[in-house]
Formats: sequence, structure tokens, C-alpha cells
Amino acid sequence: VAVINGRTLTDANAGDSRAVLCRAGGKTEALSFDHKPQQDREMDRIHKAGRFINQFRRVNGNLNLSQSICDLKYKQVPGIPPAGQMITAEPDIVQVILRPNDEFIILSCDGIWD
Repeated sequence: VAVINGRTLTDANAGDSRAVLCRAGGKTEALSFDHKPQQDREMDRIHKAGRFINQFRRVNGNLNLSQSICDLKYKQVPGIPPAGQMITAEPDIVQVILRPNDEFIILSCDGIWD
């Protein structure tokens, strides 16, 4: 999700989507970052939840992402808060100040980018 309040753009990303801001002159600025199981931060959380990533980079042999708003069956490890579950909906939040000549924002799923 992206919200503009005045000149402040806030992007919250939890899953397999990406956001990019196009600044003046076609210069791009990433507003989100992939959540893939093989990333150290994601892998650490998955292992702490007692789960695994297989040789195909899939969580418990199924999902190829490590953050998601849905996929509730992957968020039920007893005694672990939502942000610590093997799959979490805890978003990364990025804020930027918009400039007068900024052009547009792209929000799309990873399938468009991949």
C-alpha cells in the first residue's frame, strides 16, 4: 500500500509486491524490497519459528515468499507473535518526501517484475 499525506509518501510492503517511485527525469527509487526465504533476515525468522527452507527456496517446501497478508496456515506456531511467524504480514515501511517534479508511483505484484 502507498499513502500520500501532504508531501510525505509512505509505502508499507508485506509480501510479493513492489513499489517504485519515478522521480523527475525518469530516475527511479525503490520503495520496497523483496521478501524471499533465502534472505538472511527472512531465513533467521523462519528457522526461529521451527520451520525450514528446502533446496528450491520454498518455506516448508511450499511457498516461495516469506511475507504475506494471507496464507494463515503458515502463521499458527503457538507462542510466537505475528511478526515472528514463519510467514508474517508485518510490513516494511518506507517514507520519502515527494518533490515537485516527481512523476508517478508503480505498485505491482512480483509477477510483473520477474
